[in-house]
Amino acid sequence: MKQKLKNFFKNLDWNETFLITKLEGILMLATALLSGCIIGMICSPKHNKTIGCGNGCNNTVIPEEKKEDKKKQ
Repeated sequence: MKQKLKNFFKNLDWNETFLITKLEGILMLATALLSGCIIGMICSPKHNKTIGCGNGCNNTVIPEEKKEDKKKQ
């Protein structure tokens, strides 16, 4: 396997130029951009941190006693 890789890289012509179409260029840029966004979301520390102070969240569970009190009123 190592010998195959050596032969492959030895036979490459690094000075060879090649052309790509505008569509291929745009698709490569879009792929790189979306890959960067996905990698950034996966590697971000956001899932371990709390952003904001949490004041006024109002996402609390109302205990059963208070629910009954509200129903009586």
